[in-house]
Amino acid sequence: MPAQLPIREAATILGLSLDQARKQVQRGTLPAEKVGSRWYIRLTDEQLPKASETVSDVSETVSSPVPDREVAALRELIDTLQGELSFFRGELSARTEELRRKDHIILALSERVPQLASSSGVQNGSPSSPPPSPVPWWKRFLGLS
Repeated sequence: MPAQLPIREAATILGLSLDQARKQVQRGTLPAEKVGSRWYIRLTDEQLPKASETVSDVSETVSSPVPDREVAALRELIDTLQGELSFFRGELSARTEELRRKDHIILALSERVPQLASSSGVQNGSPSSPPPSPVPWWKRFLGLS
């Protein structure tokens, strides 16, 4: 008699990862039914473990220990990524400090704008004396200026 099991348990019995089981359900290669918000997979008698086996026994036979090479490679990858992370944190703090300095310079310059305007003879947006009018080029050429 077929049984309906939650997707996680069925994946363990079938020797699949949870993602693989979900993909097979999406493709329709693994019969499943959604009840409420949960998915249940229908397993046949052949797919179910024998009465003497338990789910933990099946998962032990399916999962194999990770070889030492892979563990060493993963540790090396972790070390590399941690080094890159610390480098990027340093870069971030340097850029943040650079932005603070630029903001400080901009603030100091914006405070000096009124001082610069008053020293050039411009007060309240109008000059103190009118600027000299430019001499036309033909007067300069003919020496009439």
